[in-house]
Amino acid sequence: MAMSRFEEFEERLQRRRRMAQLPLRRLKDRSNPLEYYNFLEFKARFHMNKETALYITTMIQDTISSQVRRGCHLSPIYQFLVAAHFYATGSFQIIVGDVNSLSQGAVSKIVKRVSTAVASLSKRFIKYPNQNEIALVRRNFYEIGNFPGNFTFHSALSYF
Repeated sequence: MAMSRFEEFEERLQRRRRMAQLPLRRLKDRSNPLEYYNFLEFKARFHMNKETALYITTMIQDTISSQVRRGCHLSPIYQFLVAAHFYATGSFQIIVGDVNSLSQGAVSKIVKRVSTAVASLSKRFIKYPNQNEIALVRRNFYEIGNFPGNFTFHSALSYF
């Protein structure tokens, strides 16, 4: 017996509902390491958490964003992660470039740009002790990791 149009419509609706309940496979964007790698894989490759990478990138993104729109534009997060990959692996720039599909020259420029931007934040995060705090800092270093007391900040600061 032939189904009525209403029954066919009901059957189609039920099929759509069943299909809507199926989990969809989402393809990962391989060019975005934040999305592609899980927490452990990201930490193994870049030696930092995703949140840390995003935090640093937001502080330096205005500095490393290129105003010249020649060639292929690389996002600030991608530039930071290329530099972080270079720092974390201690590898050659050409190897980092091969992994990220960039030339050695592009990696060199990215590393220089990101390094300069991160170094400009040093006054915000690095505090050298004054003469009154040196003894306390020595004692704290020793208590934390048995760091010997022969290291002086005065001798290190005399080079700056």
